[in-house]
Formats: sequence, C-alpha cells, structure tokens
Amino acid sequence: MRTLVVKKSSDLQALGNELLVSGLAAGRSKSALESLQALNPHVDFKRLAPGTVLLVPDAPDFKPSASKSIAGEGLGDLQDLVRNGLEAAGVRLETGRGLRAARRTEMTAVLKTAALKRAIQTDPLLGKQLEGAAKAARAEEQEDADAGKTLEAAMKGVQAELASLAKLLG
Repeated sequence: MRTLVVKKSSDLQALGNELLVSGLAAGRSKSALESLQALNPHVDFKRLAPGTVLLVPDAPDFKPSASKSIAGEGLGDLQDLVRNGLEAAGVRLETGRGLRAARRTEMTAVLKTAALKRAIQTDPLLGKQLEGAAKAARAEEQEDADAGKTLEAAMKGVQAELASLAKLLG
C-alpha cells in the first residue's frame, strides 16, 4: 500500500495521468482507477483538494515514484532510531575504553615506581595481589577490544537486516 498527498486541485483524470504507468490499455486504466476509488471512498474524485491523502494500490499499473510507501517512512524512522542508538552505544563504548585505558596507564606507571618495588620485596602477598591486578587489567584490555569488534559486527548485521527489510517492503 502506498500514499499520495494531493498537491494541487485536481480530478480523477488528471490524477490518473500522474499516477498510472503510461501506455496502459483503456480498460486496464479504468480498472486501475476504479481500484483507487474503492480504496478511498471518502474522497470526491471530481474535486480533489490540495492536502487530500489518498491510499494508492501497490499494483504494477501505478508508478511507484508517484507515491510513497506506507511502510517506507516507518522503516526510515526505524533505521534512524537504530543507527542513532548504535552510534550512541559506540560513543559510550569508546568513552569507557578511553577511561579504562587511562586507568591502566596510571596503574602501570605506579607499578614501575621504586617505592612500590621495595614494598613488594618486603611483602610477597602484595606482589601476588599486584600480579592479579595486572592480569585483570590485561583481561579488561582484551574485553575492550572484543566489545569494539562485537559492536561493529552488530552494526553491520543490523544494517544488513534493515536493508533486507527495506527491499521486502519496497
């Protein structure tokens, strides 16, 4: 199903010239216009006023370029919503990754200080705890890299699905 908003005063004949594929046989043209009228019983086709919204059959007799798909705008809005959501998630992910990377850099700098090295020599338990913290930092770094790849794959998958849906809906 498609829609058309009448832009200027018109009638059924003029509308047919705008909507119908050129070269239709007279009987087929009449049948197509009758189907248009049947979908829009609320409209006076002798005096089409600007702003009148018409439902247009999604049939080969009608030019797709002359009307808009009902689902098309909704799909476009959905695409925008999904794209904006994924982009926002990407920004949040990058912000978090940057903060965690800065924290790991600070931790590495602290681990290299002479005072901490002396403290580790006197307290072996502290050394084991710091080894665990370093291991956790490396795991966090890998998780950050994996999260970026996962988001990128999700974006590509969603874009592919939305493109497929757009083809299906016309």
